[in-house]
Amino acid sequence: MQKIKKIIFVINIALLICATAMADDKKVAVLEPTGVLGANMRGIVRDEISYIIANTDGYVLINRQLTDQNINESGAEFLFATNIESADGNFNISCTFIDAHTGHIESQRTAQSSNDPQSLIVAVRAKTGEIMASMRQSPVQTLPEPVQAQPEPVQTQPEPVQTQTAQTPQPVANVLIADKRTVYANGRELSQHEVREMMTVTREAFLLYNRGIKRNRNGNIWMFAGVAAITSGVAIMATKPFEEKDYYYRSDGNYNLRQYYRYQTNRAMVYGIGGVLVGTGAVAFLTGAIQKGTSKNLIRRAVDMHNRDSRYSSASNMELKFDFTGNDMRLTLNF
Repeated sequence: MQKIKKIIFVINIALLICATAMADDKKVAVLEPTGVLGANMRGIVRDEISYIIANTDGYVLINRQLTDQNINESGAEFLFATNIESADGNFNISCTFIDAHTGHIESQRTAQSSNDPQSLIVAVRAKTGEIMASMRQSPVQTLPEPVQAQPEPVQTQPEPVQTQTAQTPQPVANVLIADKRTVYANGRELSQHEVREMMTVTREAFLLYNRGIKRNRNGNIWMFAGVAAITSGVAIMATKPFEEKDYYYRSDGNYNLRQYYRYQTNRAMVYGIGGVLVGTGAVAFLTGAIQKGTSKNLIRRAVDMHNRDSRYSSASNMELKFDFTGNDMRLTLNF
């Protein structure tokens, strides 16, 4: 019974310490990036920034949904804004850390990267890490303590202030980037087999990726069949495999009605078959194009799902251990 009471007491103390530490954390809201990026790349950039801030001591991340609904009611103390523009084939990146109450810019970094997704992500990670490191190194203003009068003034040298450099947390190694139907990791294009192996830990993402690949393959087949049908129809109509118009005149120059009707029938049949082939081919080609277009969205969703699940799966684990040695008890809390 005494050991149970000790355990309950220690758990309460640990929870109180955790709550006190979390209360001192500064709340940061990551705004939706602005500029030339599409919706998919904006989400990836925002995820990368959120990941670094969430893993920086002294700062806590505001829920994205709450931030998007009403920034004033989110309780954020700081805002992280990002703007990405394109110029001369490169990305111009601007990252700004803003005081939400005064609007004062606490820290800002700019960078330029080549016009490819991997280089953009690397630059955003670096500038976000620099900003968070500079914020942790910022001195805290405190009120001066009253100086007691001494018979003789004593001159003292100010002690150097030691600052701790924040380390930029490194993203997990298996973060993927989707560019249309191509998937990259660490700047390298992955094969379909490699992507499937990396997605085995997230079954829903694995199945969604397979659906996207299958839909893309079916789209290619439909488009190829459509082009073949259109080509065949045009070829049939162009070769005109029927008698020429002069065929229904007899050698004496008189009109042959039976030959004329046969000419009209053959002509209508040839153009009818060619027209059906062209029309069917156009429908098949359009069907394939739609399937290929929707396959990109499926692959992007699969990559986003994989990144989200693999990135935060280990960050939310907490382990609490108790060790007893006689009347002594040791508490170990691992995050």
